[in-house]
Amino acid sequence: MQIAGKNGEVLEREWLAGAEAVHRQLRPQLPADYSAKMQRIFRDGGEMCVAVRNKKVVGVAVYREFENSHAGRCFYVDIW
Repeated sequence: MQIAGKNGEVLEREWLAGAEAVHRQLRPQLPADYSAKMQRIFRDGGEMCVAVRNKKVVGVAVYREFENSHAGRCFYVDIW
């Protein structure tokens, strides 16, 4: 399920809230205001999808597509 849209808007707030515990398992340094942090990432071009099982978030992927002068078109993914 996609959480953030291409324009940085949060599409599914309840799933974003559900993603926090999973996300913090590998990124415990995330700030207390998780929602605000993720909204900044989304505004900067990041997107998020979650894997859901039995109406519970069990996986999170934060990703972005970008282009640079060295490698050309790139796709970066953090997966939890």
